[in-house]
Amino acid sequence: MTLRAADLLHGSDEDVVVNLYLGILGRWPDEQGFAHYLEFISGRPEHRAEALATMVASEEGRRRGTRLDPSLVAVPPHEALATQMRLRTEWFRQELARRDAAAPATAHDPATLEEVMALRQEVAALRREMEARLAAIEARLSGELPAAPALSPALSVGYVNDLLETLRAEMLERVRRLEIRQMGG
Repeated sequence: MTLRAADLLHGSDEDVVVNLYLGILGRWPDEQGFAHYLEFISGRPEHRAEALATMVASEEGRRRGTRLDPSLVAVPPHEALATQMRLRTEWFRQELARRDAAAPATAHDPATLEEVMALRQEVAALRREMEARLAAIEARLSGELPAAPALSPALSVGYVNDLLETLRAEMLERVRRLEIRQMGG
């Protein structure tokens, strides 16, 4: 499979560093590498392509031999996000498989298995949510009316609480302004 360089350079500075590591080196960034590349590109989008070239030319990058379409022509955001989601999902699956293979027999006790199942359900819910969000972006870009995204319960409760708090603060501010007007101010 060939990756488009432009797909890896989309998003926040932090996302770009993770994208480069996953796409070119096939692994999650270590602390030092993450800090190094983040400092290099932070607030300087023009350095993103240089970071990509440096990573491809590195010994680890050459050894892995990722096939890369070097075009830096901007791609639609939903395509870049889909590539990024695929890279993260593939890495996560590989990491789960590696940990399962390396787990000692005692790691398969019922409590641990319950935790693993809960984590897998959460990952599946997050994946469904991301797929729904991408579908909504694609629908908006094509002019269709997007379906409401299916949010995972863990995320939607926090989101709703934040939304309610914001609305409450806005409403209080409006009431204060009305009181000031009525008081003659």
